[in-house]
Amino acid sequence: MELQQQPMEMCGLSIKSKSGNTWRTVKPWVKRSSSWVAVRVVWVKASGNWKKSYEYEWNYTLPSGEFTNFDIDNISGIDKYHNVNITIPSSTTLVGSTTSQYALRTGSGYGGTLKIINNGKILGRGGNGGNGGSPNHGNGSAGGGGGTAILVESNVTIDNNGTIAGGGGGGGGGGAVYYDAPWYEDNDRAGGGGGGGGAPYGAAGSGGSYSGNNGSAATLTTYGNGGFIRRADASWGGYGGHGGAYSSNGGGGSGPSGYVTNPRSTGGSYGPAGSAYIKSGSFTVTQV
Repeated sequence: MELQQQPMEMCGLSIKSKSGNTWRTVKPWVKRSSSWVAVRVVWVKASGNWKKSYEYEWNYTLPSGEFTNFDIDNISGIDKYHNVNITIPSSTTLVGSTTSQYALRTGSGYGGTLKIINNGKILGRGGNGGNGGSPNHGNGSAGGGGGTAILVESNVTIDNNGTIAGGGGGGGGGGAVYYDAPWYEDNDRAGGGGGGGGAPYGAAGSGGSYSGNNGSAATLTTYGNGGFIRRADASWGGYGGHGGAYSSNGGGGSGPSGYVTNPRSTGGSYGPAGSAYIKSGSFTVTQV
């Protein structure tokens, strides 16, 4: 059996053995303290200089589609003893199922290095829209904050050729109005509009009672819009704010307008955007 080094391949610098007429990649082992252990790296000295001759890397490419709460620790057969490369193709989207979950978790306990090559989308969940206020003079509620895209639980190198973004913040709800015009009965009060959801998938806020309009939910790619105002005789309830795009704050809700008796209600504040990543410890993130 011949043992020769072949050029670098997808699994890094490799060692090939020829069995019959077929070259096969082999992983060398060494015996240490009576136990055989796999070799991570082989160095050779050539012309007085040490050069890396072999380095095995464990590679995994995610399938196409949309996945929630993807955890690298859960990949079947992952070989953390060697360097690990995870590739996310352009046809793949990872997203958190809620703002308290993560689109991607790096996992921990690597003996070698971890590298993520992203050609797709890694997205924190969008924040929910705030609810519109209800009479009398109810304030709109704040939009929810967007979720985080990646939870970093180990040192990682990221080669990003796609999109890594926190979820957009939700829009604030609009303020309600109450105008005491006795000849109009209940027509002198109106709820505020609900806030729009942040992208991706933030839920819409509900409009306040007395015909406040709901906001709209976000899709994977677009934020939701705030609910429209409702008129109460000579007054109008407040608009709901729109949701935020990826990594963007939502819009604040507005207060009522026209003839408004005190105390005047206010629109809810915007929801803040989520982060691209957050660390669970003192780990390093190297972007190449």
